[in-house]
Amino acid sequence: MRTRLRQTSETVIAIQLLIMNLEKRLRLLFLLILGELFGTDFGTTVVIA
Repeated sequence: MRTRLRQTSETVIAIQLLIMNLEKRLRLLFLLILGELFGTDFGTTVVIA
């Protein structure tokens, strides 16, 4: 295992959190678009934060 600088490790963690949040939003957007196309809501509830 390579040794990393503290700042590098913190940056990697921050990027991972960003990617997870973007994936969640993209999944919701995809389901909303599919719901519009097929006339169903797929059990999604839109929460604006």
